[in-house]
Amino acid sequence: MYYPLAKKILASLPERNREVLVRRYGFSGEPETLEAIGDDYEITRERVRQLENAAFERLSANGSKEDAETAFKTLAKHLEEHGQLRREERFLEEIASPKERPAVLFLLELGDYFGRHRETEHRHTVWATSKDAVSDAEAFNKTFARHLTDTFREALDEKSFWKEVEAYARAQGLRAEEKALRSWIDASKLVGQGPLGMWGLVDWADVSPKGAGDRAWLVFKKEGKPLHFEDLAELINKKYFNDEDTRPVHMQTVHNELIKDDRFVLVGRGMYGLADWGYAAGTVKDVIVSILKKANKPMRKEDVLAQVFEQRMVKPATVLLGLSDRKKFVRTPDGRYSLRA
Repeated sequence: MYYPLAKKILASLPERNREVLVRRYGFSGEPETLEAIGDDYEITRERVRQLENAAFERLSANGSKEDAETAFKTLAKHLEEHGQLRREERFLEEIASPKERPAVLFLLELGDYFGRHRETEHRHTVWATSKDAVSDAEAFNKTFARHLTDTFREALDEKSFWKEVEAYARAQGLRAEEKALRSWIDASKLVGQGPLGMWGLVDWADVSPKGAGDRAWLVFKKEGKPLHFEDLAELINKKYFNDEDTRPVHMQTVHNELIKDDRFVLVGRGMYGLADWGYAAGTVKDVIVSILKKANKPMRKEDVLAQVFEQRMVKPATVLLGLSDRKKFVRTPDGRYSLRA
């Protein structure tokens, strides 16, 4: 739809002007810079810009916009349905095939309905039918990011995240359709979706994991159980972070992160879990000491074993060996154990 229309419109231009637009928008390949085109024609960047501007002025004067009115309305309708703006790459992905995307960008530039707003520190590049919508979206996204910071410690699953977005919008008196809210959030650089599907602030480890430690933490949360460091490394590389853009992590690198990072606790021979799951750091003896301190009374051997097994994946003999340390523990006449005073 868009490509034949754009080619027809371009055909109405003088050859030099047409060629500049074809190359600028990448109709025959990748979009080219003013400098690259100028080098080929042996003219300045500014002269290329003048040719480009003159081409659009000619198209405005020769009635080409009337030929594109149906396309303009289709593009404008899409934007209106999405809160009057779309993040550029998402807009192009949804509205046109890869071959037609240069034509869509050209038509958006030609039409009077649309404005391209370049990316900022906190927002991606967007196309919009209203400058006010861009300002409103930026303001909403900034305050929502602060709301996430004040309310949550870590990212949310997709359903919970969008429920929170909608609730926050209502609390702010904003009446917006789901498509609009999703489009506004998509334009933000402050919040986003992480590699394992969780949503939140982009500087949270769930959303933008940095290094082997964050990846390991995410995999533990996804698996929900202690793992051997070798199995963990395999899950990171082969199941959860196996895309072409992510470099594999070495098993020893994963192990080193587990050892030095307080988020992880050794719970068995080569087995690790998350401190957030209630696992306490230290040796088996340290765990026994903690259990007896908390009990504040002598405990049966079976009860000590049961509570240690909640913290460590070890054999009973390992726990009994720890209890045999007479410098730390006392065995009462009735067979119970307590801390040595």
